[in-house]
Amino acid sequence: MALFQNHPDTSAPSGQDLATFSSKESAEGAINYLNSKEFPVQQLLVQERGLTRSNQVVGVVTWPRAVLAGFTRGLMMGLFLSLLFVLWKPAWAVLAPLIIGGFAILRAIERLVAWAIRSSAAGYPIAFSSALTAEKHVLMTTDDYYTARRLLLDDSRFQSAVVEQDPPASISTGPTEFGSGIDEKPRYGVRLSSEARRQLRSQQEKLQNETSMAVTSTPEVAVSRFLEDNQKYSSESKNMGDSSEGASLNSDQNDAR
Repeated sequence: MALFQNHPDTSAPSGQDLATFSSKESAEGAINYLNSKEFPVQQLLVQERGLTRSNQVVGVVTWPRAVLAGFTRGLMMGLFLSLLFVLWKPAWAVLAPLIIGGFAILRAIERLVAWAIRSSAAGYPIAFSSALTAEKHVLMTTDDYYTARRLLLDDSRFQSAVVEQDPPASISTGPTEFGSGIDEKPRYGVRLSSEARRQLRSQQEKLQNETSMAVTSTPEVAVSRFLEDNQKYSSESKNMGDSSEGASLNSDQNDAR
């Protein structure tokens, strides 16, 4: 069994952006609000984006200042170790001043050597006070995104900080091809361009000509078509004869009257 099981997770945190705040305190306020609504805050994480490191100049480090800083740190370290020795063996209390003075002198000499190494012809070392600031603090959630979003939108303090949802990539904001949008009238059939209609018409005419030529080139089909045309002509001639006879008979009856 391993002695240490709580290994730090070095992987980058992942989640969905929920809200953006300008300060860490505002993000903590949103987390406390979600906690009051019984939302599992273990699913939340705050990601600092746009990090900027600022180095404020404190001053120029001279050798007396370096010695004084080393002496002070050595004095504090000597006091701590002397206290441990006294608690362990009270008889060593007489050595406490030696321990304190020894550590103070050693630390002062160490800082003086470091100052001499860092000093150059350009000037003395510069003392800085560093500060790391973030442009924005993004509140993210790994699960239950819509629940957390709804809870934040219910409070007027966090409505402006909630991140707007991006529309799905498959949804187009312009007119659709067949009028399938909510505010569009349906358009049935496929709309072809003038060039596409011209090409389709030429292909249909070409196919029709090829079909008619193939039909007329077959002898059996040509004979059958000739017989059908002859039969049709004879039937039309017979009908015309019957109509002429009926007309002459009607004229004779009129004359007799």
